[in-house]
Formats: sequence, C-alpha cells, structure tokens
Amino acid sequence: MAGVRHHILPRFLLKGFASKVEGSHVFTWCYRRNGSVLEISTKDVSVEKHFYGREGELNVDDEITDLEPSFAALVDDLRTKADRDEIQDPRLSEFVAHLSSRTKHIRDTLIDTTSALANELFTYLSSPSNFRYWIGEYYKRHPEVIKKALDDALKSLQIPRGKRLMLRERIMPKLQTDRISELFDSEIPEYALMMGALGSELLRKIPTMAKEGHIKVLAKSLIPDIRLEEYKQLHWFVLKSPCTLVLGDIGCLFEVEAAKRFVAISGTENLVAIYLPISTDTLVVATPSWRCPIVDFQGVNESIVKCSREFFVCKEFSEDQKQLLEMLGTESEIFSVNEIHEIAKDIIHNG
Repeated sequence: MAGVRHHILPRFLLKGFASKVEGSHVFTWCYRRNGSVLEISTKDVSVEKHFYGREGELNVDDEITDLEPSFAALVDDLRTKADRDEIQDPRLSEFVAHLSSRTKHIRDTLIDTTSALANELFTYLSSPSNFRYWIGEYYKRHPEVIKKALDDALKSLQIPRGKRLMLRERIMPKLQTDRISELFDSEIPEYALMMGALGSELLRKIPTMAKEGHIKVLAKSLIPDIRLEEYKQLHWFVLKSPCTLVLGDIGCLFEVEAAKRFVAISGTENLVAIYLPISTDTLVVATPSWRCPIVDFQGVNESIVKCSREFFVCKEFSEDQKQLLEMLGTESEIFSVNEIHEIAKDIIHNG
C-alpha cells in the first residue's frame, strides 16, 4: 500500500470477490454509481492519490501498510471456516474498528454533511434581518460570550486605557437592556455580507479540512480504542451465503435499532448486527447475542449497496447485480436534507 496510490479498501479484502486471476493480477467486476460496469484489477479499485497524506506531511500510509499483513492473514483464515463457526480471534474486532474508520465513504459523508449544514447557516446569516435577530437572541442566551468578545475586542484596540474604559461604559448599558442589536444597526448589512463571504470561503475549505481532520484521527489511533472495546464484547460468527455476496465502498455494514436502520459506522448502543463480507460466499457477522443469527443474505446485499456511495464489487456480471446497481447510493447519507434543515434551525434558534 505504501507509495502515492493509497488503497482505501485493502486489496487482501477485495481479492475475495475475484472474477478471475491472471498470474499476480486479481480482477473483479466493479459497479459504479455512474452506471458503468467494468471488470478491472483490484489494484485499481478504491484507490486514490495521497488519500492518507503526502510524503513529508502528516501521513499514515506506511503505518496502515505495516498493520495490514496481520489482518490479511486473519481474513484468509476466516474464509476457510465452516458455516456458523464462532470466531474469538481478537484481531477481528480490531480489523472492523480499523476498516470502518479508514474509508473514503466516512470522509466524503463528513464533507457533504458539514457543507450542507454550513450552507444553511451562512445563507440564513447573510440576510441583514436574520443577522440582527440572531445577534439579539444569541446574547439573551449567552451574554457572557458576547461580553467576553467585547472585552477582547476593546483590549486589542491601540487606544489609551482610559478611552477603552469609556467605550465599555457606553456600550455595556445596551448589553444589559437586551438592545445589543442596536450596537450593530449601522453595520448589520456589512456583517451579513461578511457572513455570506465567510460561508463561501468555508465551503471551499471544507474538503481540505475534512481530509486533514480524518488523517489526524487516524494518526492518533488506527484502531479506535472506544469502538474496539465495544466490539470486543460482541459475538462473531462466520456464515456461508447461498447467494453471491457483494462488497461495497462502506466496507462494513451496521444494523441498528433506529429510524435509519442501516449505517456505515456505529458503536454498540442499539446495535443489532455488524456485517462484513470477506468473499463471494462468506459473511462475518457480529451480534450482542451469543446465538448465531439468521441472516437475510440478499437483504444484506441490498443494504450494502444502498449505503455505499460510489461503487460495489462482485465476482460476476449478472442481471441480479445490475438490478442492485439501481439501488447504489440511495441511502448513503447520514442525514436527509430535511434533517440538515432542522439541525440548522436548532443551532440558529437554540445555539
């Protein structure tokens, strides 16, 4: 994995969905959201230049490369297990915790959600009347924040201390009488315009900020401790599937007791099951119960495809998989447009 081209889903996992092998080259059928279906080498699936950082900068590519051989050996061994075997190898919890936190799906979802929320907030605040209302309401709930900001601003002014105190004495009475917006009346259109400009600048920077933040989180821990400890409490099984399994760009699929039943990442609160396809006929399943679960394999396939954003892979090209392609990405968002709108409203009115 080391180098410029970083594999987001590891090739040792992708090889379980091979359509053919030619020498050292492993191929799979890749179904993409744009409608294309191609049989390609796994070295060209789920790969992106400098995804885990550039050389000379914060970079976790080498660390991930060092981690993978142990996980590859684990997955190879799991593929040989019999149906309904329980697995107690601690590396399995580690692999799922690692895989679910390293994907492009997680990063892109963060970018989309943050961008949509920022756009809602800054669009609202770029209206002068909305800005005037918001500054007044915000002060009612958080006067200490406004007062501290005022004190900090006055301290930064290059004027004599006496004049600073005089300005503070003139301004503070208005703060005490809930008339804070009057302080900004003449400047409110400019402040609102500034909010629009800040929103545009932030939207431009969010992808870079998300990438840097994601790499920092991975650099801190390639195997998140909190989720790892939770996953260790689960019971893990290998199940053999009667239907052809697919692997989506989410890697792992989580089933939870919530309005949105299937998600790309989760802790164990309200968890029903974790599903990880490791080959065409082998599914790893984790549950809070010691009982081996009964699984709807075709339903798992459909949920994996719906929650994936860009692609899924499979060993074959068939009409069944082409029908799955129509579902790709239909449930990949963490929040719907309406939910983003409601979150923004809550921040504006209750933040």
